[in-house]
Amino acid sequence: MTQAIAFPVARPALSYWAASEPVAPPSGRVVAAVLQFGDLWESRADGTTLIRFSPLRLEQNDMALILGAERDRAQDISLIWDDRDEQLLQVLDAAPLRPPAAPASGPTGNAYADARMRGYPRYMPQSEAEAARAA
Repeated sequence: MTQAIAFPVARPALSYWAASEPVAPPSGRVVAAVLQFGDLWESRADGTTLIRFSPLRLEQNDMALILGAERDRAQDISLIWDDRDEQLLQVLDAAPLRPPAAPASGPTGNAYADARMRGYPRYMPQSEAEAARAA
């Protein structure tokens, strides 16, 4: 009796044509809110302080009123404040470090095939091209 071999579940291939959107830089409103209302202050040895929001602070209603739709974006921002000169030194943005969202699968259920159909319909066989136009 032969035993069936279990293969790992295949994930859809990522496509060069299905690239994620670049993240816009933070607005001045978000930077000002982190500086004024940031609740996590970490003193560093070089005379600077790292300021950022905690997730609990961003869930409060006053932050929803102040930041509105940019509340999720404020979680990615950290500021380095110079204690001696009392000025902002650097704005750190962690948004590019988040993994990009998974590509949505279209009519074929395969992200790679869907990206090919959107970008290069001339390379598809005629029957597949007609099916893509009908969907």
